[in-house]
Amino acid sequence: MRQRLREFNFLVVGGGPAASVCAITLAKAGAHVCQLHRDDSRKRDVELISGRARRALSEVVPGHLVYGISDMEITETISLWGDDSPQIWNAMQNPYGPGIAVVRSTFDAALRSAAATAGVWLLGGHHVQHVERTMHGWRLHAKVGDGHTELCAEKLVLATGRDARDLLGREPRRIDNRLVYTSTMVPAAGSPRHAFFLELTEHGWWYALPHPSGDSFLGYCSERRQAVRRGPPVHAIFMNAIERASLIRGLVRPNGSPPVVQGRRAGMQRFDHACGEGWIAVGDAAFAPDPLSGLGCEFAIASSLQAARVLLRSASLVAMAEYEQRVREFSELHRLQGAKYYAE
Repeated sequence: MRQRLREFNFLVVGGGPAASVCAITLAKAGAHVCQLHRDDSRKRDVELISGRARRALSEVVPGHLVYGISDMEITETISLWGDDSPQIWNAMQNPYGPGIAVVRSTFDAALRSAAATAGVWLLGGHHVQHVERTMHGWRLHAKVGDGHTELCAEKLVLATGRDARDLLGREPRRIDNRLVYTSTMVPAAGSPRHAFFLELTEHGWWYALPHPSGDSFLGYCSERRQAVRRGPPVHAIFMNAIERASLIRGLVRPNGSPPVVQGRRAGMQRFDHACGEGWIAVGDAAFAPDPLSGLGCEFAIASSLQAARVLLRSASLVAMAEYEQRVREFSELHRLQGAKYYAE
């Protein structure tokens, strides 16, 4: 069944923080906004929303939402990165205050709910098949169940993330294929500490965050050949790596059942263009930071706010060029800083 909906000022494609923050900002300015996303409750990852990102987010959505997403406030960072003993930084040293540990599926759903409250036309369960340029803007074709939906809008916002097919046919300009990211949830050894753990090991690096359930979420970035080589299954490689990580090992309850380990590619990714005539990309669809930086959500929020300002200025050529330049400057600075850490 084909369903045709009325036209919008903006179509935002994506269901993550970048999409929702951009849609909310546009809707609050009086624009007619539609946000489409695929229902994805499989994102079990726990991520750190920095104090800076938390403050920026509170300017977009009600404060009670930001503070109510998670009760896991991260008050310290504990790092073992080339040192003989762990180094500890307290959140009191951060002018933006503590961050929060969020389960991505819960966090994303909360922001989409805030978007609907702000007046965004929210369409879940839609798989966007393709978009096409029209005389007056864009026409988007999406599959939903056994049906088909067509939407029209003046401008298009791409917030499709790192791994989704690019709707405009852009090819990544640079993909760092050295790293693979694997993650799992494990029973915590004792009461969870409200801390972000970071550890460098021989073949990669670890991070850990407390899960609201009381478990520990572990993420491991390793060289691709270490993660995919033939031999033991992925979870065995993962657990063997834990045994060589003195800081992270102390967070895992001994003799626990084998964890379910998930994996995906990691590393920095960017495109030749982050915007163009009638369209703009935000978050990972504009530039995907290396997971080591912990700036994924922060860049998603910052780029979405900037993109919304550009679009509300009628997406002038000057404003679009400024946005493109800011994305390039951020990606280059990110590359240089990442090279410094990996050199260790």
